[in-house]
Amino acid sequence: MQFRPIAIALGTALTVLGGAIEPSVAAILVRGGVTQIIGPGLGAVEFTPESGDPSQPGVDPVRDIGNNDFSGPDENQNQVGLELVRFDAVAPIDIEFVAFNVWEGGTEYLFKETVLNNTGLNWGKFSIQLGFGTGRNFIQSGLRDRLDFDTFNALGQVFPFGLELAGLPLEKTPTPTSTAFAQLDHQANILQWQNGKVRQGQSVDFTFSLDLPNLSALNQKEIPQANWLLDDQGQIVGYKFTLRQSPHAVPEPSAVLGLIGIGLLSVGRIRKQKH
Repeated sequence: MQFRPIAIALGTALTVLGGAIEPSVAAILVRGGVTQIIGPGLGAVEFTPESGDPSQPGVDPVRDIGNNDFSGPDENQNQVGLELVRFDAVAPIDIEFVAFNVWEGGTEYLFKETVLNNTGLNWGKFSIQLGFGTGRNFIQSGLRDRLDFDTFNALGQVFPFGLELAGLPLEKTPTPTSTAFAQLDHQANILQWQNGKVRQGQSVDFTFSLDLPNLSALNQKEIPQANWLLDDQGQIVGYKFTLRQSPHAVPEPSAVLGLIGIGLLSVGRIRKQKH
């Protein structure tokens, strides 16, 4: 990401001042700024304690509000830690965050998490999506809302103030990682891992980055109005967005053999009919 960042605000309280928010202001995540954690796959979610304080969710204070164009895994100090995301069923978990407009541009955040498989089935794939709303109301983020997995420069999105994107470097850096999956399909609003396995009872670690934009005239039409945050004067002060995570089970060997058997029986019947 090559423009001025927004932040995910961290703090036990946030005072929102009245007055209009300029189109170029930025957004931040705040400590305690998680509104919902739901989903049919939900077992438990635990944030990494900030500074050793277990009462605070693991969103570190915004340490760099300048140009967040990070290339190495240890450069970005704007971090969100998920110490445990436990799945008790092979189904999604939605975590809804609050982002507040506070500065100009957008902020890049580094997420670190440990995911535990408690579903009773082995996983062969895992996906993480960005979007708005939760449950049946979830809508995947689009290419023009500027919320993405650090792909802003690569996908021809509208750059603030109409500046040209060509030649701007360092999107998709640092590369997302997984301790279990070798192959990643890295799109703007969805990360899809495969070519690996997470067995029942095992855990897997992930790291990934996202660009968090401000809500402004540049992207208001792309973010559902139900997710806007307004102050007492009706001015936009931020928005809510959702991180949806989903495991995908490996088919049981008996199920695969059953499908092969059905296929062979069908072929045999066709041959008999021909004779």
